[in-house]
Amino acid sequence: MEMRKIGRLQLFTSMLLMMLLACNKKSDASLAGINLSISQSTLAFSEKDSVQTVQVQTNASDFEVSIPSGSSWCSFKKNGTTVSISVSGMASSISQRSAIVRIIAGSGVKQVEKTVTITQNRIWKLLWEDNFNADGPVNTANWTLQSKGSSDWKMYMTPTDELAFVQEGKLILKARKTNNGYETSGVASLNKFNFKYGKVEVRAKLSAGQGTWPAIWMMPAQSIYGGWPKSGEIDIMEHLNNESKIYQVIHSHYVDNLGMKTDPLYSFTPSFVVGSYNTYGIEWFPDKIDFLVNGTITFTYPRKASVPADQLQWPFDQPFYLILNQALGGSWVGKIDDSVLPVQSEIDYVKVYGLSYY
Repeated sequence: MEMRKIGRLQLFTSMLLMMLLACNKKSDASLAGINLSISQSTLAFSEKDSVQTVQVQTNASDFEVSIPSGSSWCSFKKNGTTVSISVSGMASSISQRSAIVRIIAGSGVKQVEKTVTITQNRIWKLLWEDNFNADGPVNTANWTLQSKGSSDWKMYMTPTDELAFVQEGKLILKARKTNNGYETSGVASLNKFNFKYGKVEVRAKLSAGQGTWPAIWMMPAQSIYGGWPKSGEIDIMEHLNNESKIYQVIHSHYVDNLGMKTDPLYSFTPSFVVGSYNTYGIEWFPDKIDFLVNGTITFTYPRKASVPADQLQWPFDQPFYLILNQALGGSWVGKIDDSVLPVQSEIDYVKVYGLSYY
């Protein structure tokens, strides 16, 4: 009797297992036949774009869409087989952001998935430029010739059209030796174009030789935090002598007076294409400055919210102006080799782009 019960139990169990296997096979077969395709796998937004769509084709009864947490700047709506993906305006401190949107058909452990990569890049708006297209003196609506001063870079500055002029689409900045000593040149946009935040691009071919010192840099228009270095200085590019590197440097009370040069790093010395035109620039945001050479970011100087305000770590929240100059000599550069003179730097163009705010 007991043996019969066991046999019946084994038979029932075997039948139940066969039924479950059959159901699973049917389910597997159904899921294996799910198709999913999307019209686009990448969506590129500018900061001003708001909505783009992806068309979905699937034989599943429905599909799901998900956006990862931390991507509150983008959202989606489903309308039948159309997924509308929208992005919010970019904050002023952001230059690029990205996210992955998942589109899933099926259910349970058996799913078919496609992904859509979203990227959003800032579109800069040109605010001001000088392409140096008119031969002759520099455009006085944009620039002022620099005069002699007590600083090393200014000690030989001579404001004459013989040293700073436009020729064949280039701004020429010369440095030479005369019977009266040395003469150097430079121009500045002070009170002709001051700006706060934006992107600067300067395409230039530099001089070289012992004692030469061309530079592209920025100073505050009003120095609201006090005299140098309290109100800051942004050195987009400085080149010394015959070196195969340039100097990109931040100056401030925090860096120069308090000696805080590594937290954060205040300078970098990237290489450049010697003897050729290179593009030097910055992208200046309310919370950081990105330095660039030929379109590539070389280093970033961030604003540190943890630093007390009186240490003036970030005086870069006021209008600055541009300076382009060809200097000679000084304590940093060293002795001038007269045999390399005269020398000149050539500026192809200067462009400044502005930020948009949302």
